[in-house]
Amino acid sequence: MAPRGRPRKRLSRMDAATDAMTAFGFDERLVQKTVKQLLKEYGGDDGWAFIEEYGYKELIEAILRDQESNDEDSTKQKHPAGCVLVQAVSLCHLTVGEELSSCQVESTAQFPHC
Repeated sequence: MAPRGRPRKRLSRMDAATDAMTAFGFDERLVQKTVKQLLKEYGGDDGWAFIEEYGYKELIEAILRDQESNDEDSTKQKHPAGCVLVQAVSLCHLTVGEELSSCQVESTAQFPHC
């Protein structure tokens, strides 16, 4: 059976942030939780200016920081005590007008070293 009535209008700042981040593939509950944390850090509703600035850049960075710290915690649990996680990074720098084929691909790898 079809739903009754008109669809709910999403007009709040939280709805706009959720819509923008779910387009990037982030879970709606994760976005809302992170927004609430950022608003608490920035002192309430005055923090929306910082969150919305540059297309929700601060929100994206906060979500990725949380995911990265969760990944590090799970990695520590997987490896036995005394192991060290070594990270190798190869960076690619392009200048304007330079072709991509003349550049090495950026990559990051992590290796457990026991």
